[in-house]
Amino acid sequence: LATKIQGAGDADKVGDLMLERSKIQEMMVEKEMMREEVNRLTDETARMRKQIETLLSEKSKPVEIATTTTSSKAPVEVERDPEEDERILSVIKELDEMNK
Repeated sequence: LATKIQGAGDADKVGDLMLERSKIQEMMVEKEMMREEVNRLTDETARMRKQIETLLSEKSKPVEIATTTTSSKAPVEVERDPEEDERILSVIKELDEMNK
């Protein structure tokens, strides 16, 4: 009977050891995941700092405004059909009559 009790105690110890090892492994996995997350966030922070520096340096540069020059030549007259005004007026009159 004493050996059975001692054997049961050994089984409890083995179970406790397995549970403890499992918890340690779980903590190690969580630690590694957190380390990877910290590394990812560190890289992202560095990238964002570079982006901010770039934006600030672009902002501090003076913006060049392109100037356009217009020629001071007189407008070119296009030849018009002398009857064009009469045709335009007749079309307008027709439209007015249709809308009445």
